[in-house]
Amino acid sequence: MASLGQNRLMTPTYICIVPRLMRNADRAILFATMLLVAASGCDQLSGRNQNRQGGRWYRDGKFPDALAQYEQALKKVDDPIVHFNTGLAYHGVFKAGYDKPVLLAFQSEDVCKNIPNTKPVEASICVKEGDRHYNGNECDDKTACPALSTCTKTTFCSMMSVDIANLAAGHLQSWLKVQPSDDSLHAEIAKVEAHIADLNEKLEADAGKPDKKAESAALEDQIKDDGKKIDDLKAKFHVRDMMTQMWLDSDQYTKALDYWNALLTDKPNDPNLMAVLAGINLKANDWRKSIEWYLKVAAATKDVSAKATAYQFIGNVAWSKLNSHTLSTVDSVEIADRGIGALQKAIELQPANTKPIGLEASIFNFRGTANGASWATAIDRASAQDLQHTLHVLNDKAKQKAAPQPSPAPAPPGAGG
Repeated sequence: MASLGQNRLMTPTYICIVPRLMRNADRAILFATMLLVAASGCDQLSGRNQNRQGGRWYRDGKFPDALAQYEQALKKVDDPIVHFNTGLAYHGVFKAGYDKPVLLAFQSEDVCKNIPNTKPVEASICVKEGDRHYNGNECDDKTACPALSTCTKTTFCSMMSVDIANLAAGHLQSWLKVQPSDDSLHAEIAKVEAHIADLNEKLEADAGKPDKKAESAALEDQIKDDGKKIDDLKAKFHVRDMMTQMWLDSDQYTKALDYWNALLTDKPNDPNLMAVLAGINLKANDWRKSIEWYLKVAAATKDVSAKATAYQFIGNVAWSKLNSHTLSTVDSVEIADRGIGALQKAIELQPANTKPIGLEASIFNFRGTANGASWATAIDRASAQDLQHTLHVLNDKAKQKAAPQPSPAPAPPGAGG
């Protein structure tokens, strides 16, 4: 697997088969068959070379050039690894929140011929030699280009961000289909993390021992290697996040919801998947659905801390929407009620946790403002003051507990013994 954090690409291995010449005429049919196999094998070799060339362009930040190579490679070999690299290249050219055509290259270049489904668009752009970053560099008679750039009016090949996001997702999902299950990956990650913990214990035990320097250096190298293993094992989860973020950044909330709902169908009652759906709904500005999903998370998890966190997330949603001052009075009261109810459950689970207490106090104040001048406002403000008092008490206790204790006075000379 590749570590997305390091943008490592993948290289498949193929063999170009060259058949020996057959001397016997009765082997003619077999020879013809082997020639077909040879052609296929050499196509795979060519695809591997194009995949490697794409990797070079990718590392240089020339994502359209990399994309052109990967797309050509896929015509010769349908390999999940090449799909993975192609998805990364599409992600490289993707422009979040950009509603204009994304310019890839000059229409006359082979890059445009090798990337499918592009559309020509004429534009005046500040072009710097060797630089593929065209978007946002428009120029005209009134807008001069910076040094080393030339205002160039020509035809570019282009794609829309929404299409780029979907193409990237399609290729990345081809790679995801052949990955191990989530459970097996989590189990393997836990093993590696346990190994790292053991190595750290040994490292701490050997700290400061001159005769253990070489062993300590070896342990540090093992810890680094294990860290890379964890990055590789988490690649599947990073890819999902990448796809989802592209959908959100191109306002395709339905696609993101459909994808994660399908995952939940395979793993019902998975609190992690539910939490993602809650977050996507919030991004889509459907705070009611978001709260519903967080309530499902709280119901599905047995861990007290995770359950309290889910309730606190509902409080966060309520506070964020109330603080935006975009809700009607009716909606403000409704979301405040739901936020307060969830935070009260969080406080029951973790009475000493100051965060939900402070959050609940703030929401009471918001609800009091929404209610206007009435008896309800006075009650909400009084409740907020009570919570703030509780919060101060807990904070004072925490400070006292964290404060260093004074050292005992030294015994006078001759005392004790």
